[in-house]
Amino acid sequence: MIIKIKYPLRGSLIRQVLALKRTIEPFDAGTYAPEAPEGEKYAAGLRKTEVRWIAEQDHQELYAELHRIVMEHQAKLGVTARLRFAGDMQLATYREGHHFTWHRDVGDADPVVRLISASVLLTTDFAGGQFEFMNPVAPTLRKAGDIVMFNSDETHRVAPVTRGVRNSLVAWFTKA
Repeated sequence: MIIKIKYPLRGSLIRQVLALKRTIEPFDAGTYAPEAPEGEKYAAGLRKTEVRWIAEQDHQELYAELHRIVMEHQAKLGVTARLRFAGDMQLATYREGHHFTWHRDVGDADPVVRLISASVLLTTDFAGGQFEFMNPVAPTLRKAGDIVMFNSDETHRVAPVTRGVRNSLVAWFTKA
């Protein structure tokens, strides 16, 4: 199940997150590939993204707002358990040519079972880079602040960015 939230993340919080690009050191995010040959931890062809991790203790207002939004809508996804964040939120920056191939946010090797994933579009001055689901009737993100929530086992991707820079905030939720 996939839903788009009617009320977007506030502009002041979007500006706060984007400002973190100046203060948190980014790193290149590959995707772990358990089947990769010995010594090759990441499969670069699966994902090309610059990421920054946003610690909850440093950004409590942002965490509280996204948590409130998810709690308000989680029943629409069939999740009734009390939820908490499944780790820190991620600020993802996709530049020209960056992408994330089809994947799910759950895996057998994950120590935490993710139930709900949320993605917030932070910028719109790019081409390509659509957040897509295998489900053909899934909602699209068009405006800064748009939020899509989905069960973490939904297959999705970020298509290659062809122009500009796409920024998004990603969070995952598990049982409290």
